[in-house]
Amino acid sequence: MTQRTAREIHLRCMVQTEQGLFVAHCIDLNLAAQARSSEEAKAKLDEMIRSHFMAVSEIAREGDMDSAMALLKRRSPLSIRAKWHVAHALGQIRASFRAVGKAWEENRPSPLNAPA
Repeated sequence: MTQRTAREIHLRCMVQTEQGLFVAHCIDLNLAAQARSSEEAKAKLDEMIRSHFMAVSEIAREGDMDSAMALLKRRSPLSIRAKWHVAHALGQIRASFRAVGKAWEENRPSPLNAPA
C-alpha cells in the first residue's frame, strides 16, 4: 500500500497599511484581514486560510471537485496582485544588495589635482 502525502499549495501573501490599519492579503485565494498590528493581521489571515481550506476540504469530500478547485483558484483583483509583485521585486532587490554588501558614496581628491 502506498502512502499518500499532502500536496503543498504555494500561497503569496503580503501586509500593507491602509488608512492606519494593517491589511494582510492572500492574493491566491482573494482573502484579506485587517488589524492594528502586522502580526495580528497575519494571524487573522492565517485563520481565514485555515477556515477556507476546511471548507474546500468539506466540499471535496461531498464530491463537488469542480467547486472545490474553483475555491482554490480565487485570485485577488489585479491591483492587489500588482502590489504584491512590486513588493516582491523590491524585496529581491534589497536581498541582493545585502548579499553583495553595503554601498556608499564618498568624495576623494582627484589624482589629476595632485601636486607635482
